[in-house]
Amino acid sequence: MFGPRATVVLSAVGIATAVGLGACTQTSPQPSTLAFASGQAASVVIGQPDFTSTTTGVDASHLAPIGDAAVVNGTLYLPDYGGNRVLGFNGVPTSNGASADFVLGQPNFTSNTPATTQTGMTAPVSVRSGAGRLFVGEDSTNRVLIYNAPPSATGAAASVVVGQPGFTTSAANCTATGLATPSTAAAAGSKLIVGDAANNRVLIYAGIPTTNGAAAAVVLGQSDFTHCSANGGGPVSASGLAFSDDVWSDGTRLIVADAENNRVLIWNHIPTVNGTPADVVVGQPDMFSTAPAAGAAGMATPYFIDSNGVQLFVGDHGNNRVLVFNSIPTANGASADVVLGQPDFTSTSPGTTATTLSGPYGLLVTSYALLVADGGNGRYLVFRP
Repeated sequence: MFGPRATVVLSAVGIATAVGLGACTQTSPQPSTLAFASGQAASVVIGQPDFTSTTTGVDASHLAPIGDAAVVNGTLYLPDYGGNRVLGFNGVPTSNGASADFVLGQPNFTSNTPATTQTGMTAPVSVRSGAGRLFVGEDSTNRVLIYNAPPSATGAAASVVVGQPGFTTSAANCTATGLATPSTAAAAGSKLIVGDAANNRVLIYAGIPTTNGAAAAVVLGQSDFTHCSANGGGPVSASGLAFSDDVWSDGTRLIVADAENNRVLIWNHIPTVNGTPADVVVGQPDMFSTAPAAGAAGMATPYFIDSNGVQLFVGDHGNNRVLVFNSIPTANGASADVVLGQPDFTSTSPGTTATTLSGPYGLLVTSYALLVADGGNGRYLVFRP
């Protein structure tokens, strides 16, 4: 099963089917704001030879991305949803069309066979890092893979699986141990936090799991672990979620992309009680509104987010743009300071240039750049402040 993202990305880059081939990293808070300008051009493109191409292929230099990337000790990990793999680069590329140095989920750069095993992958959405580990969310196999040491060679095996009792099962479940279309996992101190998108919830694990099939300790978006309807089966509120696709935490705050409610929710402290309501909403004027909108304060299906501890970055998929908040909002309905992928806050058309985006998904902010998964164009763009 593929989530609602799959059709958009794969059709946009001209791939017939997903089988035929789609946390950023947890960083210490940066001491200063990264100064981006609205409408600025990207510096480098990954996955394409130039800024106007949308070619496809299964090799070391093409990909069909959806989610967040990660940088660990200088190594860049890019999820290739359409290729059933993660591409590894020995450094963030500085020139267009760079080739990867190794691949995870496949035995080589020309294979794209989906597999539910300890070394195989099927449609990995996002890669995140933290607590010395690497986390890969696979939505169609309903699991999160944990590598206890970030891999640096082709074909490395995962150490632990979350959401499944073992590495060869893939069923979706609405339980304390199950997952359904999990997109991202983030380490928050000693905790693991998973965006369990199709179950319309966020799971918080008391520790980073060291054995397969671990149970979560706290659930957000639902009152308990056996209910998984959008918004808890009721009207939208501060405690409800609808396709909770991405999560970010600095160990204190928690931020969640609540995609189908067209908003981002912020908890000022990581909750310890099931169903705890959020403190702040962005993308909507209040906790009870859900209408998609453009402008500096609106959002339309914001699937992915990232932060450097100072700024908040939102992949505003439906508006073909990335919103940059130069401080993490503390009040409902805050306006973004910068927009990337569009010339201004009122424009929303897709494009294939160095200044435009088509269905942006994942994000990765580092101390020196912002990487954007431009799913509709089959590429990652590197924006430098």
